[in-house]
Amino acid sequence: MLVNVEAQKYGIRKERAVNYVSDNIGTANVYAGVSKAVCSVMHADILHMSEELDESDWNVEINADYQRRGKKQNRRKS
Repeated sequence: MLVNVEAQKYGIRKERAVNYVSDNIGTANVYAGVSKAVCSVMHADILHMSEELDESDWNVEINADYQRRGKKQNRRKS
């Protein structure tokens, strides 16, 4: 996936990269997801931050929205 290649350029692990629909709903989902991720990390101790982030569900709604709406938009652009 292209998102994984782009994410790795910035030091983001591919497991933590997400596609999203670039509109008001998709952007709101990204902000909510990042907020969840930050809260998860803030509540973890220093030795377990990475594990806490891996176990959090910060990207669930972003991925669901992209599956629901993103693929439809990409087909229209083709």
